[in-house]
Amino acid sequence: MLDDLRTFDYPAQDDDGEDEEDDDNGDNEDDNNIGSRDDDQGDVQDDEDDEEEEDNDHVGDEEGEDEENDEIDGLVSVWRHALDLRDVQGGSCQQDFCVLYHYTHELAFRNVANKKQTTAELFASLLDSRAHFGKGVYCTQYEPAVWGSRTRILLNNYSNSSPLRDTTDAESQRVEKEWGTGNAEGHRAAFCIPILVPMELAYNIFERQTPDLAQKSVRDAETGEERGIRLGEDYKGRPVDRNRDVWVLQLTNEAGEVQHAGAEADGLLRLLRTRLSNLREELGDDAEPTLDCMQELGSRLQNRAYYDEAEKLYKECLDRRRAKLGERHQDTLDSMSDLARLLEEQGRYQEAEVLARKELEACRAKLGKHHPSTLTSMNNLAMVLEARVSYRKGFGPAEMRAREALGLGLSVHSSYS
Repeated sequence: MLDDLRTFDYPAQDDDGEDEEDDDNGDNEDDNNIGSRDDDQGDVQDDEDDEEEEDNDHVGDEEGEDEENDEIDGLVSVWRHALDLRDVQGGSCQQDFCVLYHYTHELAFRNVANKKQTTAELFASLLDSRAHFGKGVYCTQYEPAVWGSRTRILLNNYSNSSPLRDTTDAESQRVEKEWGTGNAEGHRAAFCIPILVPMELAYNIFERQTPDLAQKSVRDAETGEERGIRLGEDYKGRPVDRNRDVWVLQLTNEAGEVQHAGAEADGLLRLLRTRLSNLREELGDDAEPTLDCMQELGSRLQNRAYYDEAEKLYKECLDRRRAKLGERHQDTLDSMSDLARLLEEQGRYQEAEVLARKELEACRAKLGKHHPSTLTSMNNLAMVLEARVSYRKGFGPAEMRAREALGLGLSVHSSYS
């Protein structure tokens, strides 16, 4: 799952900026927690990670890459896919949409990126004390490279002051301590999830209020009269620095209640299919990014039990890598292992064993008997052989998995090794 990320190191910042306290009576530590978790209610503003992955462009950037600096503010790991919400609430993939970025910690990222889940979900902020600009999932239109610092990302999310301030001042250190390196659940700007969002569901705090915020009123500090909350003000009527970039993604159920943002896993398959098509056309079938995408799509199809389509992609990827890179190249061996696992999962043990043995022989010849990759290949072959033994003893694939879960091991006989 974490190999789906691209990572960026940020240099420490020394920019000048104003130090504004954005809360009255020192309560900013709680009131400015945009979308943070409420332990009693389970409200979170944690979820998706990032990379501009629209379905018709941004091809060829599958591989993760690290940019390192001598002094670093920390890593932001960006999901190389996107949570596709364009067809939620009866929408269409053809409607106007924007790309927003949601910053969060590792646990929330895993909730979205888990390959075996059928639904990916981002938790919305549903309490007023946590939803300063309306209930929903909190995002920004800016990817990590624009912010240039994890601390600035946190300031944008958790402080009414300018995120472009001096990141060594007291307010920056407070936010970093509470929501960054000092946060027990993990740094809230460590992971970034891109989201494809219908424009009608995205609310920029300076341009359009969420329906629930538009209905609220506050007592004016100067006149003492009740008034509506203005654009660019939070739920207490406090003005927000114009350098902040906060968007609220708001999804509702049939009763009109704000809900968490969820997308079916098939939405990501649709994006990957489009990406693969674009890569084939622009770079060719044998280009490394094309083959990587082929392998990735095959893996996700396998996890969704779309075995026929996964097998077709795995075989094509293996054939092309063999022809281009040779039998013993690591990418070829990876493709061999993927296909073997798929065949084993379908109960096609003899075919899986042939591939697993070829993989092991190639690893031994290239890396030696004691290399970690060789040992992994040896273990993979042992699993296939054990599955064959189990099958011959009359256990079907489902029962074999149940026995494995219960710890009922089965020895591999030498006649199958």
